[in-house]
Amino acid sequence: MWGITGKNARFGDERRAARTMHAGIARIAVRGPVEHGVLEISGELDFSSVDDALEVVASLPHHMVSIDLAGLEFVDGAGARAIEQMRDDRAELHHERPAIIGATPAVDRTIRFVRSRRARMLTH
Repeated sequence: MWGITGKNARFGDERRAARTMHAGIARIAVRGPVEHGVLEISGELDFSSVDDALEVVASLPHHMVSIDLAGLEFVDGAGARAIEQMRDDRAELHHERPAIIGATPAVDRTIRFVRSRRARMLTH
C-alpha cells in the first residue's frame, strides 16, 4: 500500500493492489482492480472532512462492490450522509449499490439512523 496526500494527487496505475488518500482526518483506500474494488474508509469521517471525501471517491474510476468501514472510528450525521451519498453515486454510475461491511455497532447505528431519517423525508 502506498499513500498520497492532497487534492491534486494522482492514483497512478489502476491495477495496483491499493491506493490511499487522506480527506481531512479520514483515510480512504481502494483495494482490488478497477472492475470490483473495495473502498476502505478509516479514521474519522465528520462534517470537516465529508466534502474532501466525496471529492476523492467521485474521482475514482473503480466499480465499488463494497465499502469497508472496519477502520472507521467515528462518524457523525454528515459523515453517514456522505457514505450514503457515495453509495447512491456509485449505484447511479454502475447500476449496483455497494454493500457496507465491517461497520462497528456505533457506526452502523449512525448510518441506520441517517438512512431512516432520509427515507422519512423522501416519503413526506
